Amino acid sequence: MVLPVDVFLALGLLSGGVVYWFGYRAYRLSNRLGRRSFVAFTTILGTGCVVPALVGFAPTFQLAGADATWTQLPVMFWLLSTFPWFVFALRYTGTRTSIPTHVLALAALPYLAIFLELFLSIAGLGSDLFSAVGSVVFLYIISLAIAGTYLLLQNAYSYDHVPLGQGSTLGLTAIGSLMIWNLISTQITSATAGAGAYAAGATAAAAGVAVAWHRYDLFESTPSIGTLGERALTRETDDLMFVIDDDDRVIEINETAAQALSGARTSATEPSVENLLGKDS
Repeated sequence: MVLPVDVFLALGLLSGGVVYWFGYRAYRLSNRLGRRSFVAFTTILGTGCVVPALVGFAPTFQLAGADATWTQLPVMFWLLSTFPWFVFALRYTGTRTSIPTHVLALAALPYLAIFLELFLSIAGLGSDLFSAVGSVVFLYIISLAIAGTYLLLQNAYSYDHVPLGQGSTLGLTAIGSLMIWNLISTQITSATAGAGAYAAGATAAAAGVAVAWHRYDLFESTPSIGTLGERALTRETDDLMFVIDDDDRVIEINETAAQALSGARTSATEPSVENLLGKDS
């Protein structure tokens, strides 16, 4: 007899395979901005879908009850996946195309607290001090996930060639899975409900990646084109360049234009082109 728990575990396992598959497809692409960090993100997140299912299928393992180890597995892998997710967002949007290794190492250093917390929990050596540090690290990790999602949404909103749905579905992958998985250890007590929440989070992750890839052309229409193009136009040309919004307010000018206008710079008041040039329309 097939139990609902087994169905949920199989669904989560399948979803993890889907996440792995799109990571593999990204790996097979020619070099694209954010490709490697996307592969790392999908590998870790996919593992967060697969490992709990394999553990859940173990004959002697209890999915719910006094032993809360299983409830921590999906969230733990999600926490680890947020770092490559943030790096992916930086590179994919063209915000930072090259990040020094030492900067990456320093930014990833707080993640060691995840492994330390797990070790201390197993050894029964937890303390209030470490719990406080863990809370700070958790907020840091959440901020990276939110910041990465914001970059994707903001760039998709700014450039017409990138569908807003691309940033939205990728955000669902990064944020939606945590929102669902967090229910396992906070609100759910039965094995069936816990496995269902796990499967729902894994499905959300797989659906977000699949829709972004197939429906919104992930790695085909990338926000970095607009960001890097704007940067090249305003900073790497000898012509006078102005970036203006729909109301003809100056957002940015390049060095050549600034020098020609005696060092003028845009200000918080966002002057119009006519005011900056001293001419009326």
